[in-house]
Amino acid sequence: MTARGDYEGHLADAYGDLAAPTWHFVTRALRANTTGDLYEAIHRRFPGTREDTDPDCEVCFTYMVPADRFIAVKVSMAGPFATTTAYGRDGFGQAVLLTPGDSLSDSERWLLECVARHGYAILDAGELARGVSIRLRPDATTATVEQAFFHP
Repeated sequence: MTARGDYEGHLADAYGDLAAPTWHFVTRALRANTTGDLYEAIHRRFPGTREDTDPDCEVCFTYMVPADRFIAVKVSMAGPFATTTAYGRDGFGQAVLLTPGDSLSDSERWLLECVARHGYAILDAGELARGVSIRLRPDATTATVEQAFFHP
């Protein structure tokens, strides 16, 4: 099974018991700075890049990248997955999920290739909407891939 398809295996490695998950992996990921090399590579190409990780409501590292458009790169702390979302040049405007098959500018293509070179699969809208078995809330036994890997 590919890394992209084994969502629940990655979730179990991170959260532990999927029926009673814990968030200890977030503290470990922050301490280990697991995406430091990726951030440095992006920052070298786009010096205005800033970290915007919020461990109080996300389980991902977030980098705001000033490319042709402002791009939010989110790298999961729970598995080898990422999302790339473009906004307007000022960081506002409609959010557009970027994936490798899209029509991309040179800087956007470089950014997505850089994320992939560092071992992260960039997920598209269909993958993010898939359901996985994990109890992130007391009233639900499933969540979307997006919720489980990025925004519980």
